[in-house]
Amino acid sequence: MKKLLSFLGIIGLVATSTLTVVACGNERDYTKDNEGEETGEGPGEGEGSGEGTGEGGESGNGNENTESAIEKVAKYKDLLDKVWIDTFEDELSQSKIMTKIEKDLSGDLEGTKIFNFGYLTKNYPIPTEQGSIKIDFSHNDQAKQKMKNDLQIIFHDETFSGYFTEMIKKNYDKYRDIAIGMAWKDTYGGFEIGNEFNLVGQYITPKPNATKELIYTLSLSPILKMYYRDESGNKDIYKTTPFEINLLIGENGNVMQMVDAVKDKLPSQLLNNNQEPGATQFEYNDFKNSTKYVKNYGNVKKPIVNFVNDSKQSIFKNNLVKTIDEILKAQVETGVNVEIDPGDLINQKNVSVSGDWLKTEEDWSQTKSLTHFQNNSLVNNLILKNKNDPGMNEETAIRLIESRLFTSRVIKSETYDEKLNKFLNKYIQDKKVKKQIVHEVHAHGNFKLSNLQIVFNTQNNNVKLKIPTIIVPWTYKNNESSQLKSKKEEFLSALYQSILFANQHLWNVNKNPVVFQTMFNMDWQAKTDYQKALQKATNTSWEDITNKLNNGGKIAINQGMHFQVGTGASGNSEMNGSAIGDLMTTSTAMKFESFTSSIKVGTDRDLVVKKGSNGKFGVGLNGGDNFQWAKLDYNLSFGDIQIKARFPWFNPNYNGPETTGEIIEELNDGFYGRWPLDKDWGYFRDATHKPDWLLFELN
Repeated sequence: MKKLLSFLGIIGLVATSTLTVVACGNERDYTKDNEGEETGEGPGEGEGSGEGTGEGGESGNGNENTESAIEKVAKYKDLLDKVWIDTFEDELSQSKIMTKIEKDLSGDLEGTKIFNFGYLTKNYPIPTEQGSIKIDFSHNDQAKQKMKNDLQIIFHDETFSGYFTEMIKKNYDKYRDIAIGMAWKDTYGGFEIGNEFNLVGQYITPKPNATKELIYTLSLSPILKMYYRDESGNKDIYKTTPFEINLLIGENGNVMQMVDAVKDKLPSQLLNNNQEPGATQFEYNDFKNSTKYVKNYGNVKKPIVNFVNDSKQSIFKNNLVKTIDEILKAQVETGVNVEIDPGDLINQKNVSVSGDWLKTEEDWSQTKSLTHFQNNSLVNNLILKNKNDPGMNEETAIRLIESRLFTSRVIKSETYDEKLNKFLNKYIQDKKVKKQIVHEVHAHGNFKLSNLQIVFNTQNNNVKLKIPTIIVPWTYKNNESSQLKSKKEEFLSALYQSILFANQHLWNVNKNPVVFQTMFNMDWQAKTDYQKALQKATNTSWEDITNKLNNGGKIAINQGMHFQVGTGASGNSEMNGSAIGDLMTTSTAMKFESFTSSIKVGTDRDLVVKKGSNGKFGVGLNGGDNFQWAKLDYNLSFGDIQIKARFPWFNPNYNGPETTGEIIEELNDGFYGRWPLDKDWGYFRDATHKPDWLLFELN
């Protein structure tokens, strides 16, 4: 294919654990002149003999990747959340949320004050004629104080300390200004009890002619408090989002055995039974009917919640009820079944992500920006190609993306796979099945079920017993393609298709002769959002901008004016409802929920918004020979994957390597006119002296 953009000689692709925030200040990661430019040489895999890698000196950790203090604090809070979730899910903690009392009344956890069978039977006895009691503790400060004490026993300091120490050792250098030391005792701030706090006590006859058993259930929503330093360095308290938990304490008999069986067997059975609709080995194709505009890659919590709660098809709920009823039937043949509380089963607060391959920094090592490699096909034939050209085929594209995106030139997943394998060991014993899951899955975690009840029909008048909070494991894989069988293949294919879609609507090079008037074409959605971005950056209405440009004025493009557009899922709420945001959100061709496009200008006043003689407004050069100093990056972010194409405006006085290098394959001769094909400066020098030349149009 003809190379129409060989002058775009630099492309850097960087995988990071979070989205880049494009800085709005005067940060500068460019050199003052071309003598200080990045250099690098070296052949690499390519599309042909003209393809090279030329890894350069820029590390990919430039100013645009620098996290703000607010972002770092938010990420540290996420780590604190994980310490709490890990402690809650710990086997020792889970073993304490259901306490069995023996006939000699032994079994109470030492030191407990309200989650204590002796205390409850003495202070909240159940009248024989009544059969059950329900007490609202939500306004009982004394009961809450006792419960805080008991939560510290159930979720012990040693368990907390183990998970906190593991976390802080890995992250202390990054968060030393936010963490309150390296000891859990300095971070721990105690528990609070949320608005819901109830006690239910009841006698239950588990089966015909059996003895009644006394069971108490405490339902509450605890909040864990932890100390940290805010973005100003002041000590503050972080409070976790509350979620409901059920604590069960009662006589060790058939009832507790039934609850035990459900609690122990349900998680594994839901994950293992992948042949059953509603199993928790979630797939992209599972989510399409329950989540509108669901993406292959994005916030997986929302589609999980929608799928689990779906009441139209009830795929998960039906499987859940069927599975629990089968477990109960193995304990007692008749008279017992499960019931789900009205309303939703879970919300996003109940879902946690234990691992995400696309966010595993050990596997996604950052590469240096790639500079000075010859004949940049990824830019020319894919990212910025003419929208009507077919462009690079998928097989070639994904090979080049992989070889240039990672330091090792190969996408790795060893760290994530090891973590996933460890997660699966608890639930799946079949090594062949486990190996296949690891090969395909790119995210995993669990969700908490707190609204299940066992209904005892026989001799009980349908007495209902809340099942203690159950931790259900899940995995997720993108399985949109029936041909692709690994997470790497699915991911690279999705990235390729998303780049093609962005190319159709954002920057795509014009063909000769239009390219000599305006270099890039954009659809109306991009122009609409670019206009809004310009208004915001200049704090000027479009009407006033129009008047200024119509009167011969210009608006300087400075370093802070970055024309960022995309979806609200990228973290910028202002993009919700934007033209590009709606387009990217509603199209199945875009595979990533979070998407942004922006430009980064490294110099002031070399580029301006102006009006051409054809009446079009757009961004162009400010005149003179300033093009050789103008610094401009075109950035795309697909989820956590960032792509940067840098314009190497050629400096004829620079004696270093050519920014583009020799052009090997045939070009459209008219593109460069009379200038040599191994030079790109001629095009820009000519454009400089054309007052109507535009990089792109805004209307």
